[in-house]
Amino acid sequence: MPEFSYNLQNKKFPPAATPEDIEENWLWAVVSYLGPLFLLVFSLRRESAFATYHARQGRALFIASLLWLIFWIVANFLVPAGVRFALLAVTGISILGFLLLFALWLEGMAHAIRGEMKPLTWIGTYVEE
Repeated sequence: MPEFSYNLQNKKFPPAATPEDIEENWLWAVVSYLGPLFLLVFSLRRESAFATYHARQGRALFIASLLWLIFWIVANFLVPAGVRFALLAVTGISILGFLLLFALWLEGMAHAIRGEMKPLTWIGTYVEE
């Protein structure tokens, strides 16, 4: 049986934010969760490890929201008008998806306000460096 060795030397960890960085840039970290405003954080606060970490998380949430919106639009156009059960099912799934995205948005805002660099549940680990 082959042995598995995991080399932590090659693993990239997010840069650590200093307490001064967190204190100066927590508001920018909050702004990064407000839709496309994460681009503003990338351009104005690129030297801040804390702000750019949350900007990457905000970007992931924004892309997930756009993908869900596209799914919602396509699903609503594909459901025939006379099929009430299908319409109710699509609407229920869509509402659950939007509630999930809202909960992720609240989670990201709470992490930014508390000064934490934690990934968002389910989608945040895909954008960590």
